[in-house]
Amino acid sequence: MPVALMSRTILDKQVLVAASGIGSDSWLDEIITATGARKAGIDEADYIIASSVPEFAELRSVKQGTLLSPEDGATLIIWLSDVIGGDAGTIEISGPGVEDLASLRVSSAMISLIKHRCAIEFEYPLGFDLFAIGSEGFLIGLPRTSSVKIISEKG
Repeated sequence: MPVALMSRTILDKQVLVAASGIGSDSWLDEIITATGARKAGIDEADYIIASSVPEFAELRSVKQGTLLSPEDGATLIIWLSDVIGGDAGTIEISGPGVEDLASLRVSSAMISLIKHRCAIEFEYPLGFDLFAIGSEGFLIGLPRTSSVKIISEKG
């Protein structure tokens, strides 16, 4: 699973990690063994690895940092069973790493993920960093300070 592979490149024994999704305990144990990262609850983890789009309540409990240390917000690495790009809707992204605005046509899984992220009201500069890996292997990264809007959505 690509999220397990990516997590092995960024986790080490200095960080706390949690998992969400089907079979998460077994592959989390494998990741912990390979990286030395320490297991934690979703609300205290530095990194959360998910095998699907987490429920809204779960996302809401993720660390968002503090005004004095916004970098203490968590990083989510989410495997989508769908592709990232698609025809379910269009999102608009602005912020770090994006010149002006970027529009992206996305799948229903990405629309669901972005809806959850948009529903959480972050106080700038708080939030969490998000990496979504689609079933075709493409990756999208959204820093905590990026702004994302759903521009259109198919019924």
